[in-house]
Amino acid sequence: MPFSFHSHSAEFCKHASGGSLSDVVEAARSSGYTVFGLSEHMPRYNAQWIYPEEAELRMTCDDLSTQFDQYVDEACRLQDHYQTLRQRGECDLELFVGAETEYTHDDSVREILELRRRHKLDYIVGSIHHVHGIPIDFSKESFEEALATHWHGDHQSLFCDYFDEQLELLRGVRPEVVGHFDVIRKYCPAVAFSARVLERVGRNVQFCADSGLLVEINSSGVAKGCKRPYPQEDVMSIARDAGVHFTLGDDAHSPGDVGLYYSHVRQYLHDFQLDQQVYRLVKRRDDHKSSKDDHVSFQHVSTELVPDIVQHHFWTRSPVYALAET
Repeated sequence: MPFSFHSHSAEFCKHASGGSLSDVVEAARSSGYTVFGLSEHMPRYNAQWIYPEEAELRMTCDDLSTQFDQYVDEACRLQDHYQTLRQRGECDLELFVGAETEYTHDDSVREILELRRRHKLDYIVGSIHHVHGIPIDFSKESFEEALATHWHGDHQSLFCDYFDEQLELLRGVRPEVVGHFDVIRKYCPAVAFSARVLERVGRNVQFCADSGLLVEINSSGVAKGCKRPYPQEDVMSIARDAGVHFTLGDDAHSPGDVGLYYSHVRQYLHDFQLDQQVYRLVKRRDDHKSSKDDHVSFQHVSTELVPDIVQHHFWTRSPVYALAET
């Protein structure tokens, strides 16, 4: 404890930096994590959704698929390695192998479910990075161009479309973790949600509550200029009151990002009195491996309450985690 179910590495994510997947995992262990989820981006299957840094490397959609296959192989190797260390009493870290969604078009749900089935992933982080196939969180410049060109400068219409597509993803995939719930405000944090946007927020968080999906408290929101981790206070109030179960994510894109801004996470948990609403994923082990060389497979991933998380002894590791007077 604590934990994160959202991470990336420069080895398998071209907009990440500073280390291999193994380096990111070791940073989690060194930071005192006992649970850590690996969630590289799933491949995109059409060249129009290749990101600029991938285009610079002349990567194709086939390259993205091969890269993801390599990621799963390495993630499973690390999962087995750290499980062995745990069994020997040499390490406390438990790894989960998952993926973060790319929801770009009408057939994305089928692609996500097929990818999960093929790779036997432990879990899915359900995130929206495109609206109507248009990237909305890649850069401020591309966001502003999309807003002006496709939504005629109307933030509220873009926000509504974002949450409508988010609901489609949630209904179709039922991801265990809902990533950066309101990342749509990343490049416009000062623009308040209108009543019609908040109505959609309430609809989506109610779906999460009814379906048992964990809404991520994502510390990277602070790094992006937001006052709080994602979701912001207006969304957090609605989600808390709806009885949503939350989980934690640092959305690390380098070893140095692991646990970054978790002091803000603890403060947020305290300020919104979420001590009995934070959950983690747990795995139920199969009785056997599917073959001699395969990594351990799991029949089910379920959730487990982490009670009194604000007072967990982890936070005594550094004065940076001390709570501010309120």
